[in-house]
Amino acid sequence: MPIDVRVATLTDASAIGEVHVLAWQTAYRRMMPDEYLDGLLIEERVAMWSASLGRDDPSQVTLVVTEDDAVVGFAAVGPGRGLEPPEVAGELYAINLHPARWREGLGSRLLEAAVTALADLGHDSAMLWVVDANERARRFYERHGWTAEGIEKVDTVLGAMVTEVRYRRSLSQPSAGYLQ
Repeated sequence: MPIDVRVATLTDASAIGEVHVLAWQTAYRRMMPDEYLDGLLIEERVAMWSASLGRDDPSQVTLVVTEDDAVVGFAAVGPGRGLEPPEVAGELYAINLHPARWREGLGSRLLEAAVTALADLGHDSAMLWVVDANERARRFYERHGWTAEGIEKVDTVLGAMVTEVRYRRSLSQPSAGYLQ
């Protein structure tokens, strides 16, 4: 089946919203309260992604990975928020795959496309925030050349209070994903 990574369009909002909720409900179980995860509504995420994809902001890119034109994952990137000047560090805001598609290499392909998009936007380095207890995600990023910086923050992420760790990588270095 043909796999493709492309820039998301407004018509992808529904599929992105569904993937977003399903991925969170699986990935963050035992890291966030069950009542919070069980209360996530696909319709709310669809509205959020419709608004995001409806904005004309050339500094941000949302990508989707598709199989036979069906969206199975997404990534969103743009200027770094917070501690770095945005023109220097870009940020991977989100990357999620449908849980049924984990460990098939699609996440690696999507992450590499997101890194390329950040470089194409003119950033020389990238950062991301990951929930500190999300060891699976942390190992994934580390395999792809990201390094924990030892910087943490407690934040409310889409309604849930979490501790996050900041990771960084140069956009000029090849990641493990290119070498496999």
